[in-house]
Amino acid sequence: MKEQGRRTKPRLNVLRGYPGNESTSFTYSAKPKALEAIKSGMIISIDSNGEWVKGAAAGDVPYLAYHDQSDPDVLACQKLLGLSCAGNYEVETGYFDTTDTWNRDDVVIAGTSTLTGSVDKGVALLGETIANGAALLDVVGYVTHGKRQVQAGTITKAGTTAYDPAKNVNSEGPLGAVYTLSFITRWTGARKAAAVA
Repeated sequence: MKEQGRRTKPRLNVLRGYPGNESTSFTYSAKPKALEAIKSGMIISIDSNGEWVKGAAAGDVPYLAYHDQSDPDVLACQKLLGLSCAGNYEVETGYFDTTDTWNRDDVVIAGTSTLTGSVDKGVALLGETIANGAALLDVVGYVTHGKRQVQAGTITKAGTTAYDPAKNVNSEGPLGAVYTLSFITRWTGARKAAAVA
């Protein structure tokens, strides 16, 4: 039987830069889109209806979800707090590509496809251009302390489904080690190279 209320990934941990709801914080509160299943620490953005959705399209300012969409206070007031990646925060999240090797100063971008809502490792640094003039990916921030194990793995029960490293879960709950990634938020929107004549 799966343990009720047990998290597969830790909540967002703000290491520096968040003094609460002060005028110096780049935060925003909005209604989360119904059934979006947003979790604390995920990358989120505002859709065309003014609601939070998982992920951030190119050019959209990414935010980090401070609460779970299912938290009682979010359900009561229909508002979820997001920390803007344009702000100066140092954060630790469990929503990142755990298969990548992460080093200090690596570029952090918003994940796409199966990593929507997570962060991924960027391959291009600011100022680089792409030969065909395509837009670069938005930079969410830069790694500070890298990947860190915060929970040891547990023993798998016989007959359960195989461990899925992308989710750290199976039908019995968490099995593998749980990791977090620390990074500073320094959002920079994608830039497009000038067309070559």
